[in-house]
Amino acid sequence: MLLGFPDRFVHLVMTYVEKTSYSVAINGELYGFFPGRSGVRQGDHLSPYVFIACKKYFSRILKLAYQNSAFHFHLKCGRLGISHLAFADDILLVSCGDRSSV
Repeated sequence: MLLGFPDRFVHLVMTYVEKTSYSVAINGELYGFFPGRSGVRQGDHLSPYVFIACKKYFSRILKLAYQNSAFHFHLKCGRLGISHLAFADDILLVSCGDRSSV
């Protein structure tokens, strides 16, 4: 299931992510534009919001994965149903080391 953002919002965010361009300021004057190679980077104002949305969607995907019988929780995490821990800008995945879980 998707996160339910309106199509217009998704389009605006994807335009921001995919079509970055830069200009050079010399002595306060802007000169030209050149395309960027990547979209949102750490430090961009939109970066935390995009990360949170991706983390939320990723959590939903993991929940579907561990509801699948092929996924096996880590021995210490199964009783609590923990498959991952999310921090400020990191995600720690925990599972058994078998092929189907990884």
